[in-house]
Amino acid sequence: MIDTDDFLNAMDKIDTGFRELMGLLKEHDFPEVSNGVRHYYVDDGKLPFQEAQQFDRPDEFLQALLDVLRVQFEPWPIGTFFLNSNVMAYLADRVEQRSFSFSYASMTSEPQATFTGFWLTAVEPYLNKLGMPFNDGQSFVVVTVGQSNYTLSLVEEVDSVLGSGTSLASAMKAVVGARETEQRIVCGYAIEEGLGSGIRVSIWRMESGLS
Repeated sequence: MIDTDDFLNAMDKIDTGFRELMGLLKEHDFPEVSNGVRHYYVDDGKLPFQEAQQFDRPDEFLQALLDVLRVQFEPWPIGTFFLNSNVMAYLADRVEQRSFSFSYASMTSEPQATFTGFWLTAVEPYLNKLGMPFNDGQSFVVVTVGQSNYTLSLVEEVDSVLGSGTSLASAMKAVVGARETEQRIVCGYAIEEGLGSGIRVSIWRMESGLS
């Protein structure tokens, strides 16, 4: 049996942690009062949907956040050199500055897409449109696919397109101590059977020097 108090305390920590994270990463403030209407009291805090509305694209922000959590806890990691089960370690290692700017994106392909085609024709143009060209800053990329596409060949294809340095060859060099120049792109992989033959790409990007 599960202790009710322990369960509620754990859920409260998750809720509080999400609120704190969203408050740090928000793109604008949800107004306490607008047009003479009070939306919340500061002492009580914002409601969860009000926290989410502080993002220009809340659906994308939430999907990217969920994919970061998914890759952290993916039960069948395709490898241990990726973001899989290593999100916190990579964040601590790669985001060294005291302050940074944050941007995000999440896109889902049509069925039967290849990663290369999806990236070049949809994701990269979209990132440019958002003003977050991929080669700037430190990027954390989560590639989510259905079971049939969750293969080592996917890892090799992603690495060839993004130059992430997280291919099998790079991993083997790391094992023998021949570490390559630190990459500014780190990838992780997750399974979502509902995607079928589609691909979802979610990105967190941190750019240093901006507060």
